Amino acid sequence: MKNKLAYTNLSVWQDSLDLVKNIYVLTSLFPEEEARTLTDQLKNGVIEVPLGISKAMTTKDFRDRRNYLMASYQKLTELETLLIIANKLNFISDVDVDKFMTLSQEIGMHLNGLIMKFKPADNQKNEL
Repeated sequence: MKNKLAYTNLSVWQDSLDLVKNIYVLTSLFPEEEARTLTDQLKNGVIEVPLGISKAMTTKDFRDRRNYLMASYQKLTELETLLIIANKLNFISDVDVDKFMTLSQEIGMHLNGLIMKFKPADNQKNEL
């Protein structure tokens, strides 16, 4: 299938999909009683990262782009906190947390670069 959507070519979007997969695999190992709490928060949160990127890259308004990208970045920090909690509860290992943090920080750096790219100049019109 040939993809015509420009955002799907972005490495940050592709990496965020890897993050989704990693979280789903990781949470499958959580205790069953966590299915409605920590697991759901992680799964719902991680999906917001690539969704925010796709929304940002399909809107013309620079402020909206920045807002969607910043929301994705904020979700990453929430996910980091949730995984640290999961580690403290002994649901996941230090190695799992470190693996996630490495990918999360890489995605965060790319998001931050995009956020800065779409910062409108003081006298610049706010559309493409």
